[in-house]
Amino acid sequence: MAMSLVLNAAERGESAVPPRFGPPGPFALHASFSTPEGDVAVRLLDVGYARARVVAPPVARLREGEYVRIQFFTPGMAAPVAAPALVQRVVNGHGGVVHELQLVDSARLTTQLPPRSQGAFNRRAAYRVVPDSRAPVQALLRRTDGGELSLPVISLSVTGLACFLPDDVPSRLGTGDHVSIDLTLPESDRSIELAGVVRYLMALRHGQRIGVMFTSQSGLEANRAQGVLSRYIMDIQRQLAAQFR
Repeated sequence: MAMSLVLNAAERGESAVPPRFGPPGPFALHASFSTPEGDVAVRLLDVGYARARVVAPPVARLREGEYVRIQFFTPGMAAPVAAPALVQRVVNGHGGVVHELQLVDSARLTTQLPPRSQGAFNRRAAYRVVPDSRAPVQALLRRTDGGELSLPVISLSVTGLACFLPDDVPSRLGTGDHVSIDLTLPESDRSIELAGVVRYLMALRHGQRIGVMFTSQSGLEANRAQGVLSRYIMDIQRQLAAQFR
């Protein structure tokens, strides 16, 4: 009888995938939701810088704005790693329920993954530019309770922005807070309005960096806002490219 040359995970010296984890996705990562009722296997569609898209069974459908603990595992790890995530969007598709997640601590996840999977959470969703200091961009952030802050923008992409909050400016913003954003871009005839959620607050010298991820919107005004923003980012990219010709 011919001897099989196919080895299982244990024979290869790898750790087997724990129960209730979905099939392998990008970067050979398996995923599951950790809920009070137990772990639920989910299928990873995409993963990137502080974000993930997964397909869950209908019984595990979550609400937008809800937090969930998501676990990741890949063969070679001693145990799964987990992080909280904010559910940003929930739609039907891919044979289940697609959840778009904002990962709260993707930097910590990166350090706990094996080398072949460490690039998963370092991929940015979009090109990010720094506004020209000769034409600064100001963002007016409005909280749901009516409070507002006018802050300088220090980086910008089609998926989000970062602002600088000086130490002497009081703020009650926190991670997970939803805000509306008014942006007036150079050479734009009027401001554009976007919606977003505060993703992080990072200490800087004399202040804080506030990272905001834009949330999905629809309608003519939302399309116009994205168009104006995209053109501005492309103009900055062209200016940078011209400097190196």
